[in-house]
Amino acid sequence: MKGGYDIAIASRYVESGSIEGWSLLRKVISKGAILIARILLPKVINIKNPISGYFMFRRDAIEGVLDKLKPRGYKILLEILIRGRAREVCEAPYTFHPRYKGRSKLSAKEVIDYLLHILDLAPSYVKFAIVGALGTVVNLGTLTVLTLEGIPHAIASTIAIEVSILNNFILNDIWTLRGGRKDKWWHRLLKFHGSSASAITVQWTVSNALYYLLHIPSIIAQLVGITAGFVLNYMLSKKFVWKTQ
Repeated sequence: MKGGYDIAIASRYVESGSIEGWSLLRKVISKGAILIARILLPKVINIKNPISGYFMFRRDAIEGVLDKLKPRGYKILLEILIRGRAREVCEAPYTFHPRYKGRSKLSAKEVIDYLLHILDLAPSYVKFAIVGALGTVVNLGTLTVLTLEGIPHAIASTIAIEVSILNNFILNDIWTLRGGRKDKWWHRLLKFHGSSASAITVQWTVSNALYYLLHIPSIIAQLVGITAGFVLNYMLSKKFVWKTQ
């Protein structure tokens, strides 16, 4: 802390740090938990052990944000790193020795609490992407069920698209962008249909332009189109549908 850092973390995953007496399964679970945090929480992507329970922080790191700290379980460091005001963070090596007294906090409930905590801390664009991925699953699942029932593809596809849009709207409304529910719900629903239609149009246009005009490989062109559509849909949703900006 004398080096001017806001938070100092004792880490087993930096050079000279280590773990003693852990089974392979426990190591995999620990590494997996850290990987999930670093993927879904961009603010901790450069921190090798953002879930350490051994750390120090300056009072300034939480000054003015105490009412925003809502940790689940015992991963308090994550809460401070994401919602706090720390700018400079350092990690110091330490060796995790075998436990002599007490029992590990790890349980199925703690795993569930941790995952829910990560989802709660994730920035809105990550949540929006997760909802979009779930919407794709809903879309394909609905299409599969309807086509198996003998419904023509054109009709089945149209219904599947609408079901996925409704799915995405509901999840974004109650989770991703719930802080922007200023209009009546049906106003938001109509505007979300508009933003989704705009995103699909942009995706189609970008993908085909890259493929036919620039001769970009089909998969890459489609991925770029999907990305462009996602960015537009996210921006329109934040600015016009839920008005969080």
